[in-house]
Amino acid sequence: IIGLGNIGKRHLQSLLKNSTSLNIYLFDISRIQFKSKYRNHRIHILNKLPKNLIIELLIIATTSKDRYHLLKKISFNNKIKKTVIEKIAFVNKRHYLNALKYKNLLINYPRPLMKSYSYLKNYLKSMTIESISVYGHNWNMLSNTPHFMNLFFYLTEGNLSKINTTKIHNRIYSSKRKGFHELKGSLSFMNNKNQYLELFDSPKYKTNFIQIFTDNLVVKIYESISLVKIYDKKLSLIKDKKFVLELQSDLTNKSFLKSFNSDGLNFLFLNKCIENELLYLYFLRILKKTNNKFKEIVYS
Repeated sequence: IIGLGNIGKRHLQSLLKNSTSLNIYLFDISRIQFKSKYRNHRIHILNKLPKNLIIELLIIATTSKDRYHLLKKISFNNKIKKTVIEKIAFVNKRHYLNALKYKNLLINYPRPLMKSYSYLKNYLKSMTIESISVYGHNWNMLSNTPHFMNLFFYLTEGNLSKINTTKIHNRIYSSKRKGFHELKGSLSFMNNKNQYLELFDSPKYKTNFIQIFTDNLVVKIYESISLVKIYDKKLSLIKDKKFVLELQSDLTNKSFLKSFNSDGLNFLFLNKCIENELLYLYFLRILKKTNNKFKEIVYS
């Protein structure tokens, strides 16, 4: 694991749950202090990047500006079977295109790996999704938009091609995360099948939820309370069901190390995600050009 910030630590927590004895190598530019009660794993604290290893799983959990150069250097000096990196993967189009040569390179979007979303996708497979909307207030829309772009891609199997930003607020807001900022208002995306993804951040939404319109049903997902409600077109409730949002501290071990056969993984490979990521990267560049306040924002 390269980078032991909040996300890197969650990946580590997940791997420590593995019943098989693992050699886990940790590298961070800051000094690592690590204590583990898991006796069946060997933890190696590195003071420089590794060389001459056969790596079953490489996780790069640094900020995006460092990722491509780290990937290039580690891949040159080691044999790597699978690599997982965080979103947004890289900082420019050249890095994306160059990274396509690396096999089994995935971007960490967790929802396609979750059983509840896999069940939902199968449940809706005979229907046509018209739109997916995300509603809420103070839900970090700017930083979470790529997750919902990927969820849209997973459920519709269509890459987004257009963004409408006319209803975004003109000012930026401080994020709870130090050094980060956020937007409010709404964003609208469309793909080549005329399906829409709409994102809303407004005080009028007291509860965060995801709403999916199909030709037959309306589905409302309340992730925070682990509930999905399914309605007919007249909004009469058909059923409600438990909807489990699995944690990163469970998914890494289950999905990336124990098994490499999940259908959801198909929607995480870089070559599949690249169109959505480049569209969002372009959006960030437009924001920086049109508002000088964005020049100093750090994007994860």
